Amino acid sequence: MKNSNVVISCIGSKAFMRTEKEFEDSNINVPIAMAKAVKNSPHIKRFIYISAAGADPNSQSIRLRTKWIGEQEVKAICPDVTILRPTYMVNLLNQNPTFAAKWGMQMKMFNRMNWLVEDMDA
Repeated sequence: MKNSNVVISCIGSKAFMRTEKEFEDSNINVPIAMAKAVKNSPHIKRFIYISAAGADPNSQSIRLRTKWIGEQEVKAICPDVTILRPTYMVNLLNQNPTFAAKWGMQMKMFNRMNWLVEDMDA
């Protein structure tokens, strides 16, 4: 972060996490540490936290619960944080590069294709 003016927290690949502690570390503890570093760095102009679509404190998914907690902790430290909630970014385990394959994976994962736009003025 020393020579940067933008920090992006993009940590938390569910493919490699198995235990609750691993999810908590990557989705809560690391973003908290990054937010504290951003807060203490006057040269950083923008902090972007990449969360997950469906982040919810009541989710059955530990990934989505810890992503939501991470969002709340980061917002408490850096109120001006930009939070992104993508549905699907990159799939390193199934390297089929076609758009149809990516869409098919989302359909399998979520049983639907939803588009959600929040906080937009009508």
